Amino acid sequence: MPSVVSRSDESRSSPSMGYASIYGIVALAHPRVLSGTKTMVFDAQLYLGPGEDEQPKFLLGSLRYFNSRNLVFSESAQLYVIYSTFACKSPLAELSPSDALTPEEYTFIGDIQTLIPLGPPGPRFLAQDIGGLRQSLAQIDDDSDDMYVAPDIPSFEIDARQTPVVILAGVASNIQKDSSTFSVEIEQYISCLKPNKTDNNTSTSKSRVQVTSFSCFIPDSPRYRNGKPMPSNNRYVNVFGFLTDLIASAQKRKVGLIDAFEVEVNNIIFCGQFLPPASHSSQSTSSNTPLKPANGTAKSLFSYSSPKTPSTPTPSQNPRPLKRARSNDDNDSDSNKSRDNIFA
Repeated sequence: MPSVVSRSDESRSSPSMGYASIYGIVALAHPRVLSGTKTMVFDAQLYLGPGEDEQPKFLLGSLRYFNSRNLVFSESAQLYVIYSTFACKSPLAELSPSDALTPEEYTFIGDIQTLIPLGPPGPRFLAQDIGGLRQSLAQIDDDSDDMYVAPDIPSFEIDARQTPVVILAGVASNIQKDSSTFSVEIEQYISCLKPNKTDNNTSTSKSRVQVTSFSCFIPDSPRYRNGKPMPSNNRYVNVFGFLTDLIASAQKRKVGLIDAFEVEVNNIIFCGQFLPPASHSSQSTSSNTPLKPANGTAKSLFSYSSPKTPSTPTPSQNPRPLKRARSNDDNDSDSNKSRDNIFA
């Protein structure tokens, strides 16, 4: 699949504030709580697809989650559907690494916005309906003198080998119509980045902005009979696609840094032309020629073919206490205040 890393002066543009996120099935493990907060840090593993040697390609990263619902998480790898901001790892990132991984093995960072627990890898068994269960019990009584063979319990398995969806909002550049590729460079706030304490004029939010490059390609498809929807240079786009690989030089790969994430575009929306500021300094971007797509690291949080079934996470450890019901007097005096949540 094509990739874009080096940029010519004509097509190069400075990164713009934008938004990059991922959605899909992710393995989370080794939860850590930041001292004095409800923020949790996880080791995360993303599936990228089959490798050349039929071994799965994956990425390891560090994701944070504000645990407002007091969810309980297992130390071992569990599957979750997550929606999270997404950026490449920065040397300024406070990874809070687990004992299982070194800082060099992380390649991405982000903040989980929402998650849905799916439980451990392995089969899920479907519960029998009460009628079928009674029939099975009656059959046991009838066959009490014979050897009883238990019926097969219907089961299904959640396939963790799902490529995560990438959603980008930014400015397209480095347009290559011959190869159907373009780049999107996005500046984005990520909570694990350290504030710049040496510059008093730099705000905390500004100092926690990370620049991430995405190399996007539009695959050949019968849906593009009238031509592929290629953006023009310096045009705002919303990109919906799939994270398929990363591009990095050999030196950067040793420390978990990358040049760009590779995205297979599934849909693109054009949102208008980007007008650069009157005066700005162009930020240098890496021009290293990619050696080959990275195939993940030697370590993994779990095997995609593993039948291990660690304990399932529980929905909540500390349920919220019920709120005091308001009296009529309270309602009269506080008529302008919002009502209590009846589901609290």
